[in-house]
Amino acid sequence: MSSRLLVYKLNQAVSMKDATRMEAAIRECKEAGMGKEKDVRKAEKELQVIEMKSKLKRAMEERDDAAITEAISETERLGLSSKLRHDILAAKNSVSRRERTAQSKPSILDFGKSTISEIRSYDHPPRIVHRVIQAALMLLGESESDTSDWRKCRAFCCQTGDNGLNRKILNFDMTKVRPGAKPISKEILNKYRFSEVQAVSAGAATFYVWVSCFFNVYITWRK
Repeated sequence: MSSRLLVYKLNQAVSMKDATRMEAAIRECKEAGMGKEKDVRKAEKELQVIEMKSKLKRAMEERDDAAITEAISETERLGLSSKLRHDILAAKNSVSRRERTAQSKPSILDFGKSTISEIRSYDHPPRIVHRVIQAALMLLGESESDTSDWRKCRAFCCQTGDNGLNRKILNFDMTKVRPGAKPISKEILNKYRFSEVQAVSAGAATFYVWVSCFFNVYITWRK
């Protein structure tokens, strides 16, 4: 096959961004002794771009932060940062979002037995305690109507296993909070100061901090 035809096939594969055809065309050119041709070197670079773009996308889809970091480093090492700057930015943002979400998950130790036991012990809690717990439960997926009834709030706090409060807090994902729950929880929180809650209930104060943490992280995440 003539060198002109080989270059034509190569450029056609590049224009189609077909990685498989590009690999084959590059191999044919090299076998014909054309490895140092400008078109071949350009095609090799474009193939690297396609491969790294795919690698970044796959790591993001799998939410594999280690793979994302490795792919970004490899992209920079290959000198492809400018060509893939938008992909790199998207990958870094995906890692940052997960880090911020993780920051909104207080340690399960913060919600130990004493905290949960205190909340469960209330038959008729002070209104400030009920409202703070309501704000937290709404972020965790419960409805406003259900959490307006303390008996139901208490029942939610008494659940165990996968439906247990500790498990829900541990697995909390701020991106899955129902939109309607956020303004109501925020309104409840704004009515009280931490010192007021803490003076009445140490357990409720823990939930107050958790809800506050959610809104602080959520506001940062949305920027």
